[in-house]
Amino acid sequence: MIELAHIDGGGEGALPTIAVLAEKYARLNNLEAVEWIVHAVRCANPNPKLRRVLERRGFQIQDVPGYGQAFYLRKELPTN
Repeated sequence: MIELAHIDGGGEGALPTIAVLAEKYARLNNLEAVEWIVHAVRCANPNPKLRRVLERRGFQIQDVPGYGQAFYLRKELPTN
């Protein structure tokens, strides 16, 4: 699980790098999926660019149990 709460500078530039690292880690450890929770729904100063990037990658705003409303994505990894 990747949980992002605050990234200085907006986060849209760091997201692809974090995604690559997370998927590599998951594959090396034989995990089935990478689950993302991004707390960017109710920011004081929302970044519209980050929202577009998240939506383009398939994130959806959901009420995540134990976390509240957040952008959420579960990316299943192919099995070998």
